[in-house]
Amino acid sequence: MNKRVKKKASKRRAIKRQNAALAAEVTSLKAMINMQGKMIEEMQNINSHNAQATNERFDKLEATNEKMKLDLDNAIISFSKSKKSSWFGRK
Repeated sequence: MNKRVKKKASKRRAIKRQNAALAAEVTSLKAMINMQGKMIEEMQNINSHNAQATNERFDKLEATNEKMKLDLDNAIISFSKSKKSSWFGRK
């Protein structure tokens, strides 16, 4: 083999090695992107579940708060009504 043929062959080998390295890198990057997509989807599911649980909790608390307000209003009204004195204490 003469020098020119050897140079071309070595360049071809170098290019093939670079192509193989780039193909491997692309494959690993695709796998990483797929994994990140799955992680994002899982986090969105967790987030929506947490938001739903929080909303349910606040709904319960708001309902309890409204009930307590009504009970307090009723207690104030009943307390403020004038009451007749007992016939035992009348003179």
